[in-house]
Amino acid sequence: MNDIQPTVLIADSDPASAADLTLMLKEKGYRVFPVSSAREALQCTRKHRIDIAVLDTQLRDIKGHKIIPLMKDLDDRIQFVVTTGELSDLEKEARVQGIAYFGVKPLDLQEITESIEIAMNVKLKKDARIII
Repeated sequence: MNDIQPTVLIADSDPASAADLTLMLKEKGYRVFPVSSAREALQCTRKHRIDIAVLDTQLRDIKGHKIIPLMKDLDDRIQFVVTTGELSDLEKEARVQGIAYFGVKPLDLQEITESIEIAMNVKLKKDARIII
């Protein structure tokens, strides 16, 4: 990664899932912002530089994948990982929006961590193109 600590926003309706992923990502050196609603996710995105956003499709106020355009308006370099407790046509819709990973709960923490690292590498490449 780079000298700046990479940041991950976790917006999840399940506190246990968010806590497990937060712990694992902090152990890997990420700065993590766990929130439980889309409103909080947008506030966090306005306040902090977010590299990766892990969004639950079952947030209490807005479906996670529906806030992606709003977050992209704030920072179009954010990479997205979407999770859900149920699989449906959401996966297709999420992939159309450029989602890096779509996970079905219960999450495989190793798999989602690897996906976050891949998404971070994609973001770093995009950031490097902007600097050049």
